[in-house]
Amino acid sequence: MTVLCADTVVCDADRTIEDGAVVVDGDRIEAVGDRADLAAAHPDHERVDCDLLAPGLVGAHVHSVQSLGRGIADDEELLDWLFDHVLPMEASMSAERCGRPRSSATSRSSSPGRRR
Repeated sequence: MTVLCADTVVCDADRTIEDGAVVVDGDRIEAVGDRADLAAAHPDHERVDCDLLAPGLVGAHVHSVQSLGRGIADDEELLDWLFDHVLPMEASMSAERCGRPRSSATSRSSSPGRRR
């Protein structure tokens, strides 16, 4: 089992747990709740710290690497921006380089943005 600890756990539209945790066993969610309570209940299990968790969100994906393209050609239409700027940028990147901006992109993903 693993205890995933997060600054914020988004359970649904009405419930958010600040300083929360999710206990997982393989691909199964075993518990969701307060970080201190779940860490104390599972002291010998692996712990992973996260910024944000949304347990049960299946098949979701983010475009974190596209945050590197913020401010580039913002005046263009979405598909022009994507095909002329972002996709070529992504194609030039290695998997190793794409992992580096994760924390920066994640922290910005909740900030308001505009894309046509």
